[in-house]
Amino acid sequence: MPLANMSKTRASRSPAGPLGRGPVVVPLDGSKVSERALSHAVALARVWDEQIVLLGVTTARNQGGLAGLAPAIKLEFEESGVQQAEDYLRKVRNRLRRTVQVEAAVRIGDPAREVLAAARSLKARLIVMTTHGRSGVSRWVQGSVAGTLLREATIPLLAIGPNVPEATPRKFRLKHLLVPLDGEKASESALPVARQLAADLGARISVVRVVPWLADYSYQTQAAVYDPKLDKVLEQGAATYLGRQLQTLTGVEAQPYVRRGSSATRLLDFVTRQDVDLVVMTTHARRGVARAALGSVADRMIHGKAPVLLLKPGR
Repeated sequence: MPLANMSKTRASRSPAGPLGRGPVVVPLDGSKVSERALSHAVALARVWDEQIVLLGVTTARNQGGLAGLAPAIKLEFEESGVQQAEDYLRKVRNRLRRTVQVEAAVRIGDPAREVLAAARSLKARLIVMTTHGRSGVSRWVQGSVAGTLLREATIPLLAIGPNVPEATPRKFRLKHLLVPLDGEKASESALPVARQLAADLGARISVVRVVPWLADYSYQTQAAVYDPKLDKVLEQGAATYLGRQLQTLTGVEAQPYVRRGSSATRLLDFVTRQDVDLVVMTTHARRGVARAALGSVADRMIHGKAPVLLLKPGR
């Protein structure tokens, strides 16, 4: 099932918007865990009238254990891996094709690099994947593979973390979106994407700015410098800032919220308490391009109860 032989994606009936047009790519590693991404992918593909591309990658050619084998035997192992992947993807495709247009493709090589290459080749609108799969030779949606995709994907990536409740198509919903902002332009890149999604899905948006308590930083300066009134000034400034950002969200329901404390902790608490269905955020915010998704607030959010749509700044 090479990419070159796949049927062309149907054109979206709605304007392209900040997410553009193109298929929804779902990397699958043969595990039930990786298939948890399908409900999200199907729902979005149906809203956008887009095609889903199921993508499998076999790593047989690169496995060190085959290095000492004769070329003919190595080729046999490789072909067997491709055949197994094609059989598996065909079964998944047959389950989905009554509800959405779906194709499948198998590539050979490093899983993360091949997923990125395939998404670029297809001009994908979105990659949808779980971040933690099962361990084992054939289970590659895990660890370094997911980490590489989270760091390097320039195409928007919808990450389904390990604590996101499993959703069936009948019980699936994306009606409440959260956009975290930190006061920097980079984080504001998520706003037009969230606006498009809210319009497409009939969802509402919560825009949240978390402001730290200055007392938490008092150890860094002299105690006499700290004035509790400054906390109120910071909170008022954050509220004013959010009010300006909401002006860009015309045509959709949006509410601002200021929270105090540690960013990731307060955002995760907001997700749980406010029943957030999807977090939309950039992978680099306050610390600039030197900060990747892993090890940042975005990485913490992936371990929350809502999937996270990760964007590169400037989209």
